[in-house]
Amino acid sequence: MDRQAWTRRRRRTMLGVIGAGLLAVVLTSPSLPSTAATTPSADHVVVLVGPGITDTDLAAARTSAYGVDGSLPGVDAAATSDDAAVLRFAVGAGGSEPAATSPLVRARRAGLATGIVTVGSVADPAGSLGALEVGVAACTAPSATSAVCPSDAREHGGEGSAVEQLIDLRPDVVLGGGADAFDDDATVGIWGDVAIRQQASDRGYTVVDDAAGLRGVSSADQHRPVLGLFAPGPVEVADGRADGSAGCDVATAPADDVPSVAEMTAQASALLEQHDRSYLQVIGPALRPRSGYVDECRRIAATLAFDEAVQEALVAAESGPPTRVIVVLGSAGAASDVVGARVDRLLGI
Repeated sequence: MDRQAWTRRRRRTMLGVIGAGLLAVVLTSPSLPSTAATTPSADHVVVLVGPGITDTDLAAARTSAYGVDGSLPGVDAAATSDDAAVLRFAVGAGGSEPAATSPLVRARRAGLATGIVTVGSVADPAGSLGALEVGVAACTAPSATSAVCPSDAREHGGEGSAVEQLIDLRPDVVLGGGADAFDDDATVGIWGDVAIRQQASDRGYTVVDDAAGLRGVSSADQHRPVLGLFAPGPVEVADGRADGSAGCDVATAPADDVPSVAEMTAQASALLEQHDRSYLQVIGPALRPRSGYVDECRRIAATLAFDEAVQEALVAAESGPPTRVIVVLGSAGAASDVVGARVDRLLGI
């Protein structure tokens, strides 16, 4: 989409700011009023979280890709809106404990179609925004759960590993990395000694593992949910952009058969918009706090990849049914608490 089109879109945005370091940009589709006072409901909500992205990262990515006077077509489309209404929430930025019930779980219980997109493992508790209950983040697969956090293991009466919980939760669309964990076998029950990936297929999931497979998916629902596993671990993003000031050379891109976070966001949005109501959460590349050594090229690439996902969400919101897009920059651990109540109001759940 050209820059003029993005400029026109800025006039249809609403900016919300979450205090103490969390920025939430609430963008509306043209069919919805954009006044802060009314806060109308929406048929579809997309929450995009950029873990660890700071103002410094935005500035570096903006300059690298669009020049000194440029802007990011995704995040900046709202932040520079002339008629933006500012909403402030009295919350902090640092929390790491998930909410009692995550927005995704609440949406599932309310009968909405749901989806998860992440460049990390789809079974990472951070990527699920609290939807998966595991005592230790490393307890993704059954074998690791049995060894590291046995109280969570199903053979000891626990909720099970993160991948087992995810398959049971059954979002309509799940796209990202972490395929290795799905090659692990369940330990007990009717699925004992069956790999989680095979279990998912046997339980009705459409399982895809490359960009072509994802593009071939035309529908996703509770009868046939979609599980896309595109990398053994995290899905890689390009590791640099042409930028002399940061010392970045031409980007090294992932393999052609691996979809980008923007491509995953676009496809997930298209699949969920086929339903009357939906909730989608997108977790971009996680950036650690800045320290003595900073891989600036990777920070720039991660920020640009996230912004491209925001752009795709905006395109879906403008061209599709009434949709709210919420962008959160800061702590992924706090995102569930930050957006949860607002998502409930928007979706009427």
